[in-house]
Amino acid sequence: MEGLLLAEGDTLQPRIVGLICRSCRPTFSEAKTNPVSCAPNVLPLEVPCLSMVPSWLLLRAFDLGVQGVALISNTEKCQFGLKPDKWQGKVRFVQELFEQWGIEPRRIRAFDGSRLEQDLAQFAQGVAQLPPTSLRSSQPTKVPAKGLPLPALIAGLAERLAPYSSGVVSAGTVPFGKLELDESQCTACGLCALDCPTEALRFVSTEDSYQLLFHYQACIGCGQCVRSCPEKCLRLENALQLGKLSSPAETILEGEIARCRECGAPIAPRAMIDRLRTRIAAAQSLTSRLDICPACRTKAMSGVVSRSGA
Repeated sequence: MEGLLLAEGDTLQPRIVGLICRSCRPTFSEAKTNPVSCAPNVLPLEVPCLSMVPSWLLLRAFDLGVQGVALISNTEKCQFGLKPDKWQGKVRFVQELFEQWGIEPRRIRAFDGSRLEQDLAQFAQGVAQLPPTSLRSSQPTKVPAKGLPLPALIAGLAERLAPYSSGVVSAGTVPFGKLELDESQCTACGLCALDCPTEALRFVSTEDSYQLLFHYQACIGCGQCVRSCPEKCLRLENALQLGKLSSPAETILEGEIARCRECGAPIAPRAMIDRLRTRIAAAQSLTSRLDICPACRTKAMSGVVSRSGA
């Protein structure tokens, strides 16, 4: 994409990138008139499948100075048999994000139909009538080599377009998650953090305390943490909160580590001990053992520990 945009000159303005599904490209090439060639400023970029085009690529195109993006497909020719809604959700997400920044959402559009040639030409004309975005005259966002590129890209674009924006984007396929935790039900088992693929959730503990940290910009809204939670105390909403993209990790749960009443060794989070005590309250012989570590419990059962200390 960057290679397509390297050449200078006013003859190709406003520049539009046309993302074309690989399986659909032969159909267009064999036609008497290639619909892409009808609009010389539409620069074709072949992709394996439009469903594989991430929000990152759509935004990066505008970051590099593109004034419009067309997603071109032919549903009947899709090699995977996928429906357009597989990628149209990403388009809706970017369009609503554009509204937050004051950019016309109609700069990005999906095309699939028999009138492709006419529709694409009209789209190019419509983009030409719009004032150029301010991104055309500024340097592209520097994306870090490590970490997720999308949060950094959105933060960079927001700084140049709407530095004080704190809106929420929830339309379409949103690759971010707003996480809520019911502390009254959580046992601090840490399984949610263990199964988080991006380490957006991290469980940090010492001998005396623990913390469950949530790093918003690392969350991709996959919902794996919700599925892993045995207590069902997590709720995830797919939403982009622009004001939180640069925020540090947030402590969503913290507490103390219970210690063995015999030797003082750390056992488990106090929340977990209290939760177990509530569930087995009727069995007093079991609840009395919750505050004893496995080593001391073994000694007690073998008769090493005196009655006074049991």
